Parts: sequence; structure tokens; C-alpha cells
Amino acid sequence: MKVLLVEDNADGADLVRAFLLESDGQAVEVEHVVRVSDALERLHRGGIELVLLDLGLPDANGMDAVERLADDILDVPVVVLTGLADESKAIEALRHGAQDYLFKSHMNGEWLRSAMRHAVERHRLLGVLCALQEQIVEGARVRALAETAGAAAHEINNPLAVILGNLELLSAKNELSDRDGEMLLVIRSAATRIERIVRDMGQARRYATKKYVQDTSIVDFKASSGADPE
Repeated sequence: MKVLLVEDNADGADLVRAFLLESDGQAVEVEHVVRVSDALERLHRGGIELVLLDLGLPDANGMDAVERLADDILDVPVVVLTGLADESKAIEALRHGAQDYLFKSHMNGEWLRSAMRHAVERHRLLGVLCALQEQIVEGARVRALAETAGAAAHEINNPLAVILGNLELLSAKNELSDRDGEMLLVIRSAATRIERIVRDMGQARRYATKKYVQDTSIVDFKASSGADPE
């Protein structure tokens, strides 16, 4: 496991390394920085699996450090290491995005490794939960889209059938001028396009959008129905 230790006290950093060396388990590679800004820069390069964070740092103090890391880096769990045996502060750290906390005065190698394992697993499960929530939301969108689009398609199909039928009758007349014939072709082409859109609406199976004007989007019924693009 590759761990980023954010700690401005050299003795404290050495103690964490010693704890990890003295306890059995997965090999841990520790990188050490002393500022939150350095931690963010390192995290953006990737490869870090866990952050061990001290709450008293030169460029951030207390919950500010937790917030900056938790808000900026969403895919790496944070374990807070605090020198103050204050349960309320520790709980506050969890509310601000940390996965776990340890009091330095009570810390040993086994506790540290256990907290790290649990933080990684909780973070993984949280990611699974978020993905499931997104699937539920997507499912609700699809159901709402399918119900609305299906009802709209049914309502549009009736007058559309009348339009197409009358177009066929008009096209069969021999006395149409060339101009009238051209206009009928244009109208038939537009009506046929509407027919395809209505068919896609009635077959909507997923929720897809496309750009409309400026920064707005609209439902893409062709993509929502799974139809191949023309």
C-alpha cells in the first residue's frame, strides 16, 4: 500500500514509520510531506491509496486540512491522526470527510494498520454505494422517460396517421401541378421524420441527452431508444 503522510513534526513522522515497520501485514510505502498544499500536489499525480493526516499543519489547521483534502481528492480515503484526545473533534473530522481517526497518545502499529485497512474498505464500499445510487437515479429517469415518451408517442401517432394517409391520397391525384407535387414531397419528408422520432420515443430504454443551444441539453430519443445513428 502506498501511503501519503501529511505531518509537519519530524518525530511524529518517524513514529508513524516505526509503527508500520513493527507490525505485521501488507508492505506499506510511506511518502511524507509537511503541508496540505504539498499533499494536494502529490495526490494529483496519482498512485496514493491512503492519506494519514495530522490536524496541525503550517498551511492548514484543524478541520480546514480535512476539508481541503476531502473536497479536492474524492478517490483517496483520509485517516486523521490527532494529538488531542478529543472525541468531538474526531467525530467532526468524520463529518468533514475523513474515513477514520486515531489519537496519537493511544496509537500503536496494530491499531494504525487496522484503521488504514478499515478506511480503505469503507471508502471502497462508499464508492459502491454511490454507484448503486446513481443506477437507481438513472433507473428512475429511464422509467419516467419511457412512461412520458410512450404516452406522448401514442397521442402523436393518431393525428400523424391521419396526416400520412391524406398525403398518400393527395399524391395519387393526377391533376397536381409540379409545384404542388414538390410541396407534397417536402411535407411527406417532414411527416416521415416525425414518424421516426415518435417511434424512437416509444422505444426509449435509457436516458440520453444531446446539446441543444448554448449550455442547454435536450433528450436524445434516438440514443435513448438504442437506435443506430443515421
